[in-house]
Amino acid sequence: MGDPTISAGLALKPPIHPRPSGVLIDLSRREVYLDGETLNLTFKEFELLNFLVENGTRHRRP
Repeated sequence: MGDPTISAGLALKPPIHPRPSGVLIDLSRREVYLDGETLNLTFKEFELLNFLVENGTRHRRP
């Protein structure tokens, strides 16, 4: 007998999770993701991005 939904061809599908959007920087792994896709950055590119993110809120003094 078994599960009637499977025999009827109506097997349950796993929920679809939306892909993350935006930029995610994983400092511990030194990885950067853009809209869920891994970016292949060089060491210098990663360091520059990290510096800009950490210092992006600083304002110039007049």
